[in-house]
Amino acid sequence: MRLDQETIDGTIPFRQAEAILDGLFRMMRAAATTADDPTHPHRGRRSATVTDFLEEDIRLGHTKRGSFVFTVVTRLGDPPPPGDGSPSATFPRRVMTTLAEGLEATRRLALTWDEQVLDHAGRLGLSAGLVEALAELTASEVLRALDLSFDWAVAEPPPRVRTSHIVFDRNTLAGLPRVRERLVRREEPPRRVTLVGTVRTLNRGDLDEDGEASIVLAADVNGRRRNVHIPLGGADYDVAIVAHRTKQPLVATGDLAFERNAWRLGGDVVVDAGFVDLNG
Repeated sequence: MRLDQETIDGTIPFRQAEAILDGLFRMMRAAATTADDPTHPHRGRRSATVTDFLEEDIRLGHTKRGSFVFTVVTRLGDPPPPGDGSPSATFPRRVMTTLAEGLEATRRLALTWDEQVLDHAGRLGLSAGLVEALAELTASEVLRALDLSFDWAVAEPPPRVRTSHIVFDRNTLAGLPRVRERLVRREEPPRRVTLVGTVRTLNRGDLDEDGEASIVLAADVNGRRRNVHIPLGGADYDVAIVAHRTKQPLVATGDLAFERNAWRLGGDVVVDAGFVDLNG
């Protein structure tokens, strides 16, 4: 697919690229759905044939020979007016400098943990969001390494970063969950919340030491859909069974925390059975 549009510097906005990829996927999904069943209403479940095609058979081709290279460009921008107290570097340069520093700091922490780094994580460009993005980019089991290189525009002096070439190999990637959990704990300390979501799984066979089973609730946490593990027992678990079977929302209140590389609702967990039609 070729986009024929005017550009100033041979680039397109990142959001447009995201929309294009999403649109391409939707287009392929529509064609696959119709090819499989011309009478399908294009709502609800698709057949396993369509699902397998979408998961495995549509691919992103090479952008450069020999590897999959994504070139992300940020415009340098205009320098701030002199004497207004702003940093001398342009904002795009500061963003990319922060990214380079954060990636390198993440790599070092994944290999060798240093608890003291958390005291000045922001100055190092570290954040849970950055580590989560890395985890998503490297989720494929067939990925051998993620190689990131920075080329700095010569219109400004090069930034003082430790390195402009950061590589995450499989050994390094194995340490990302620990880094993510420690950063999430720092940025999101346990707090009392009420979650509304759908019950994804019921784990009656996984009883804890108090004899309680658990569920996994798909709910919004900080604006993102998360799978939250919740221990439940007795009548509360029975309510969760009904909610799961009838696809009704479940409302649960407890202490939300990120532990053992997963979101968990603990403490005094309260399930509001009033939102579930137990006769449904």
